[in-house]
Amino acid sequence: MAARLLIDGHDQGILLFLTPLSDANGHLPGIDVHRLPSRTGSPVDHCLTGFDQVRLPREALLEAAHGRLDTNGTLTSSKGKLRTRFLHSISRVTTGKVCMSAAAVGVSRAALSIAVRHTHQRHISGPRALYPRPGHGVRARPTSGRRRSVDRSGAGT
Repeated sequence: MAARLLIDGHDQGILLFLTPLSDANGHLPGIDVHRLPSRTGSPVDHCLTGFDQVRLPREALLEAAHGRLDTNGTLTSSKGKLRTRFLHSISRVTTGKVCMSAAAVGVSRAALSIAVRHTHQRHISGPRALYPRPGHGVRARPTSGRRRSVDRSGAGT
């Protein structure tokens, strides 16, 4: 989750935290989860999750160059401004989105390959095909069933 870090009442900016939402007894105190309506084609359950006065241990902070907490609870950061810290902390989320999109392209290509391979190998059951395949004795135009003879001598029939 992204949350504002307060140390001794001083705003240290919005940083990312790893937060448990529930345990064996249900949702943890201060965490409110509402399931959103199902979306067609999405196998993921979407929820609206709210946090109200949730306290986290120091170890929950996802530390990096944007911010680290020492054992005394002091935040050190190589990024000066609060906004710069926030943008740097969420940059890994953007990278994750790009990686997941790239993986989806690969999965889609593999799925298409499997589907095409299956269509070439599948067997259709039944005593005979319902429609003959083109190029195997099928006439282009239906006939009346009666063949006309053609007199090439010019005398007529």
